[in-house]
Amino acid sequence: MLVKKHILLLLVLLSTSSTSSFGQTCSCAGAPLLSAQFVGAGKAGQLVIGLTYEHHEISRVFAGSQRVGEETERSTRSTLLEIHYGVTDRFSISSTINFAQKDRTTGTDGSNVGSSLSTSGIGDALFLVSYTILKQSLFKPHLLLVSVGAKAPLGSSSLERDGHPLNADMQPGTGSWDGVVLVYWSYSALPRWKTTLFASADYRFSGVNERFNEADRYRFGNGLSFSAGAGKSVGTKFSYAFALLYRTTTQDERNKADIFNTGGRWLSIAPSFQYSLSAQTDVRLAGRYPIAQSLHGTQPSTSFAIAVSFFYKFGKTKTGFTKPTAF
Repeated sequence: MLVKKHILLLLVLLSTSSTSSFGQTCSCAGAPLLSAQFVGAGKAGQLVIGLTYEHHEISRVFAGSQRVGEETERSTRSTLLEIHYGVTDRFSISSTINFAQKDRTTGTDGSNVGSSLSTSGIGDALFLVSYTILKQSLFKPHLLLVSVGAKAPLGSSSLERDGHPLNADMQPGTGSWDGVVLVYWSYSALPRWKTTLFASADYRFSGVNERFNEADRYRFGNGLSFSAGAGKSVGTKFSYAFALLYRTTTQDERNKADIFNTGGRWLSIAPSFQYSLSAQTDVRLAGRYPIAQSLHGTQPSTSFAIAVSFFYKFGKTKTGFTKPTAF
């Protein structure tokens, strides 16, 4: 029983960009895929389906580490559908697709009249294969698992307005195939306090996208993320967690030349709360707030992000999937 309670607490992945590990620049928040993944396997034959709604506010503007104003109003609203299946007790496969709507208003400072732009569409998709190296049990407090996979460019990356191509940060998709590697560890040897410690790391290697023609080869920066935190269960249905998240990305490139106002480093806090409505159903509320950042050039960056998730399990429920507890 203690193991079951602890498993419900596991997993805070380092959310990146402004949105997640697959929002490739600080303002490109259209694919919050990795932060929604379980990155863990349940019992063989168990199927879990999740639905997440995320609002990501991107209204702050930074030059390096200094805030310079709120001249740009941006937000991204994403709906994610997740499917996770336990092939064996150690192997699982996962997929996530999303629908994103992006809104941007510029020139809103002072008495200027802002210029608004909205885009929407299917975003990219994430596919992962996970393997549990160390499996947790009553007498084995450690859990260690590795996931590998790819981000597939399902969403459009070549939208235009009035005959002019839109910037990459306003496209629903990235247009590139990316490679993904994740490692997750947890330690649940504190049964008296019903507490679990956890840490994770992930790396994304970005591919190249020929957006509008062969002379326009765009490549988002590679991303490296780390997270660490602790979670605690209260009774048999409620749990909460708190994580510290760090992410760094290299600058984007166009035709192999760096794009100045892209890339940087972010440090955020991420609380989350989860409640089990039944043996099959869980709901989760998670948030993220940046406490420090150092960006290349001048960029809009995250003000806050909040997400609500609903998960339903089919099949075996005694030992469920490793569940996410924050972004």
